[in-house]
Amino acid sequence: MNPPIPAPLRRVTPENTYALRADRFSVLLGGEDTGGRLAVIDLCARRDFEPPVHVHRHEDELIAVLEGRLTVEVGAEHVEAAPGQVLLLPRGVPHALHLLSETARLLVIYSPAGFEHFLREVGQTLPVPSAPGPPDVPRLVISGERYGLTFFPDIPEEE
Repeated sequence: MNPPIPAPLRRVTPENTYALRADRFSVLLGGEDTGGRLAVIDLCARRDFEPPVHVHRHEDELIAVLEGRLTVEVGAEHVEAAPGQVLLLPRGVPHALHLLSETARLLVIYSPAGFEHFLREVGQTLPVPSAPGPPDVPRLVISGERYGLTFFPDIPEEE
């Protein structure tokens, strides 16, 4: 049995919100809050700024769609998701998100925790001084490897 942990209450604030290109994500709960069990991220994503196909080696990813519509590529499958739907992306399975709407708001849970450290490392604290530019792919790849994330930017995505 896991030891009890305090019941933290969090909300989106400038202090826990980061930018990665045009996306904004807030680390609502990290491993330090959950005894390493999970991390909870509030993600505001914009179309055309989605990451390439990638795979998480250490954690499962659960996505709850709060606003917007997207297609999720999971292995060879393509699943369309809308508000109120939840999708589990198992560790070790390549996946990618493709927004169908201009924006989407997602509640993302990583289990176990740890991936939030990657997001904090590659994200910029707010306010972001300029418009989003192209991604710093080498930085993302190097940081991702430290956290068990492999990007496949050269694999063409199916339309």
